[in-house]
Amino acid sequence: MGAYFGFMGDIYRGDYFILEVIYIMGKNIDGLGRRALFYFVAFLFIVKILFAILAIVHIYLKRTGKKDTQISETILFWKERLEFIFIIGVSLLLMIFFFPGRKIQMEPTFEMRFLFFVYGIIILVNVDWKIVIGESPFLKTVQMVI
Repeated sequence: MGAYFGFMGDIYRGDYFILEVIYIMGKNIDGLGRRALFYFVAFLFIVKILFAILAIVHIYLKRTGKKDTQISETILFWKERLEFIFIIGVSLLLMIFFFPGRKIQMEPTFEMRFLFFVYGIIILVNVDWKIVIGESPFLKTVQMVI
């Protein structure tokens, strides 16, 4: 059946597991919530370190000409998956951190600030800049002048 968490007066039937976790971690800043948040941030650090290692190995394989091997494809596969996990994880961390129903404000730790910073860099690097730069009438005018 479902568990009642009092979140906006709704009864959840297990379909909203992530919302339940965010609610519990957001409300429960002491004890279990703080410990779970610590382990969650540690997990994200491990994911980011593994991603960095795989990215370095992938660059090395591309430079040595072994880009089309099975190992390179496997490394690329896991690198992309780890990046996805990191983006989803930090997005959940942002939702927990800025949960509007929290009565006690959370103080960001160094690790959280660092993860937010790295997340911002990843998002800026992965944005499709051609959408903004390529179709801007102002930039087309500047290019024609130059």
